Amino acid sequence: MFCKKIGLPVSLGELGIKNIGDDQLLEAAKEACKKEDTMRNRPFEVTSQDVLAATKTADLLSKEL
Repeated sequence: MFCKKIGLPVSLGELGIKNIGDDQLLEAAKEACKKEDTMRNRPFEVTSQDVLAATKTADLLSKEL
């Protein structure tokens, strides 16, 4: 994977985010989905639950790299 090859963080842990629960991740997801944020520029609706699921999935997949 390109990001891994050049040393970019690919997991929450590599970003220094450890021991974070779903409640905290959901709060961040809600912030990302506010009307003022660019998430609303997508050609489809993106909910905070979508962002939460994507974050958790990406973090899980990063452990397989």
